[in-house]
Amino acid sequence: MLSRRHLRIRVMQALYTWYQSEDKNIGTSVNEIFRGTERTYDLYLSLLQILPELAEEERKYYVDLQPRFIPKDEPVLSSLATNHFVIWLSTFSDFNDALKKRKISWQKDAELVTKVFFQLRNSPEYKKYVSVATHSVEAGCRILHLGIQTCCGCF
Repeated sequence: MLSRRHLRIRVMQALYTWYQSEDKNIGTSVNEIFRGTERTYDLYLSLLQILPELAEEERKYYVDLQPRFIPKDEPVLSSLATNHFVIWLSTFSDFNDALKKRKISWQKDAELVTKVFFQLRNSPEYKKYVSVATHSVEAGCRILHLGIQTCCGCF
């Protein structure tokens, strides 16, 4: 989310750049602030978009797992795809329109999404999450927070 703190940091960076530059053009400095703000918003959207991507990666994993006849460690009673926030985010038209408009996609980084999913899948929190059929809102938020943390740790 773009908070006041982020905006203050962007303004201070732009002011520092303006004072350090040879040509003191305010127009380019203002444009740089707006571009930085837009890049921050793009990052926010891409971090939100990884949640449905992780749910899709999980679905593909379990579809590929079934024909191999590999015994599972624990029974899977739920998944990320059944998380209420992931379902809402996947069907939220404004979010999907913003992704299309800004051309934000994880398709180029599919291997990163796979890597994040396998790191998430090996965590004890995820194993606990999928072993329970129904979840509270707090449990759903915790697993999504863990997914975002895992994603940020992969960069």
